[in-house]
Amino acid sequence: MIKSSFFKVGLLLLALPVLWTQLYLDPASENITRRARTQEPVLITAKMIEERADWGYQDGGAQRGVVSLPEHNAEHLVIFKRSGSFSKHLVIKLLDEYFLSLGKYSYPHINAPLAFDSQSGEYYEIGVKGQDGFIWEDPVITYKLKEFDSFCSAFSQAGVSVGADITTSDDGRVSQNIILTGPTELSPEQRELLDQEARYYGRTIHTYSEQWVRIDFVGRSCPVNDDQLKFFLKQNQALLQDHLGWKFRLLELASRPVLNPLRYEGLNPSEQDEFNRLLARYQREALQNLSR
Repeated sequence: MIKSSFFKVGLLLLALPVLWTQLYLDPASENITRRARTQEPVLITAKMIEERADWGYQDGGAQRGVVSLPEHNAEHLVIFKRSGSFSKHLVIKLLDEYFLSLGKYSYPHINAPLAFDSQSGEYYEIGVKGQDGFIWEDPVITYKLKEFDSFCSAFSQAGVSVGADITTSDDGRVSQNIILTGPTELSPEQRELLDQEARYYGRTIHTYSEQWVRIDFVGRSCPVNDDQLKFFLKQNQALLQDHLGWKFRLLELASRPVLNPLRYEGLNPSEQDEFNRLLARYQREALQNLSR
């Protein structure tokens, strides 16, 4: 009798893990657990991009490529590779999101950096489809961009000169580093109205829509006043935290080499791990925004 009882208890103990699985890890909850485990995004690295990208022509200071990143549901993504500061571009992009959230303007005007190679000093950014090299003026019409003044004004408070280097050195009437992503062609009716205004006033103005993006933040193309940026980040810390949420910490870490370019010694291992996790979240969000 005692042996039989011990045998039954043993069988019960052996069955407990199975019963636990049946009761608490049913198919529905197991799927939820599996989805929860996959919520952690995969960090896109320079090695990953280089192994998969097909590189094409050189466009100014950047090389154009196409890459597929199935981990992020991104197929045939157009990217550009540049030599320069990934951190600087990332800081400017996060500030763009902040100013957009504040209502300084209504359309995102900075393209997204994607990944970097700390060994080569090169980094990768998401390409922007549209028209570059448009003219700022012709004999009778001056062309402007909607939201450009408010965009430049917002960034000037942070010491970032986004309005620099936007005309070619050969011809100051021709733009560079700005991509028009919205409609650019004038209808016959618009052109006729502009011509009438020009005949009456001598000149006239045509304003493109707010659908445009500023690119290229390498070197002197977009100067940053380190002291002014440092003061801005400190002075607006509470607002930045409120509007950027978890990306405020990413901004903090990314701004260090921008604020201390000569004395910067890098992140410690713990901070680097944190930066990589936050960057992976940012990468996933940036790629998701492309499909919206």
